[in-house]
Amino acid sequence: MARPHRVAFENAIYHVTTRGVRRLVVFRDDVDRRRFVRTLALVVGRFGWELLSYVLMDNHVHLFVRTPRANISKGMQRLLSGYALWWTKRHGEPGHLFQGRFHSSLVEGESYFWTVSRYVHLNPVRAGIVSRPEDWQWSSFAGFVDARRRVSWIAYEAVWAAWEGAFGGSDPGGPTRTSYGTGCSVLPSRRSRAPTAAGPSAATHS
Repeated sequence: MARPHRVAFENAIYHVTTRGVRRLVVFRDDVDRRRFVRTLALVVGRFGWELLSYVLMDNHVHLFVRTPRANISKGMQRLLSGYALWWTKRHGEPGHLFQGRFHSSLVEGESYFWTVSRYVHLNPVRAGIVSRPEDWQWSSFAGFVDARRRVSWIAYEAVWAAWEGAFGGSDPGGPTRTSYGTGCSVLPSRRSRAPTAAGPSAATHS
């Protein structure tokens, strides 16, 4: 039976997940993780994506992304095939790395940005790896809580703007608002923002 056609259109917003084949580990160490993040940064730039949030787990990845052009499939193919080819050469294990096609769910609009970003960033907490999302190095959360760790290829401003549209005001780091709930840091105010680092080299998280 033919695969269903993936919905793609300009400015589509997706929550994308992809898993290792048979749920096997696709990131064995930080060298693997750094390579994937660098590849992700390059794909974001090449395909003109707005990456809103991401997290790497041991055997799967979550991406929250808006595609100004209708190119989610082409971008994901470049991301996954590029990383898989490097991975198989590094580890000397031929064969498929990722489990079939990636899964994507359409996000209806900007009013859901904060909800989806929260879900993505809390994956390591739900998995029991860390107690707070800022303690997990391999996600975009660090840039939301520390201006010094922001990178140019993540669309922090779009998530901030969605917060303001959904909750009002201009300071999501205010004393009466916590970011993600009990045990999670309060997001910094806009006043604390610093210039973002530029280019894929800033994606090493080292």
